[in-house]
Amino acid sequence: MRLTRRAILTGLTVAGLWPWPRRATAGAGAKPAAWILAGLTDRDRAAAIGRACLVQGAAAGSTAEFVDVLRRRLRLPPGAGTSTALLKRRIAERCRQDFLDQDVVDVGGWRLARTEAALCALAARSGQPE
Repeated sequence: MRLTRRAILTGLTVAGLWPWPRRATAGAGAKPAAWILAGLTDRDRAAAIGRACLVQGAAAGSTAEFVDVLRRRLRLPPGAGTSTALLKRRIAERCRQDFLDQDVVDVGGWRLARTEAALCALAARSGQPE
């Protein structure tokens, strides 16, 4: 079995950016963007990537729009708590599917899954006033 650069980068990105916290569910009582971003290991790096996505036009929208897009892409029910394991699995599956569908964006010489770009842009937007 030969590992491709895409598979390695996708695995590292998902594992590196989204190791979710140890709590049982995400979303219960949290602001919509907060529960998606709660597990970012390095939110500053994700936000830096997100700012690059926003500047280059690879992602556009408000915090609420990114939350809605991510809920649809990840098939998450609105307003319901989601287990962190399910959320992590859905992010990995969706990023993998984005690459298979070639639903990717180019940012600073990197090819990101559209879902990754939206997550990073959400991290960038959530630190800014709307």
